[in-house]
Amino acid sequence: MNKLPSISIITVVYNRRKEIEITFQNVLVQEYPFIEYIVIDGGSTDGTKEYLLQHVKQISHFVSEPDKGIYDAMNKGLNKANSDYVLFLNAGDVSATLSIKDFDTDGYIIESNSASSSFVRDSISITVNRS
Repeated sequence: MNKLPSISIITVVYNRRKEIEITFQNVLVQEYPFIEYIVIDGGSTDGTKEYLLQHVKQISHFVSEPDKGIYDAMNKGLNKANSDYVLFLNAGDVSATLSIKDFDTDGYIIESNSASSSFVRDSISITVNRS
């Protein structure tokens, strides 16, 4: 099998303590081995930052600072991303389970009826740099 693509999952959050736990736990149960998890917190004051700090070892990149809004936070996440694919999961969002079986030997998503491959294919725009 050729090199499988890596995936950056980016979560942007601001004062969504209950919702961030749902998303964080969903990312932790992903079966795909090449996931980089990036969390950008806008300087939350409701316990979100403290929750994430308790789990910081399971996050590839964590930033907690004021930003200029959701798109500024998303751009901060993109600037940290080092993967072939990017998936945005905002606080409260969940993803279908990603698995190695969802990719062919060239690293492309396999066309199938499985929830995970159709979720990724239908929900985000994927750009692969194959240089």
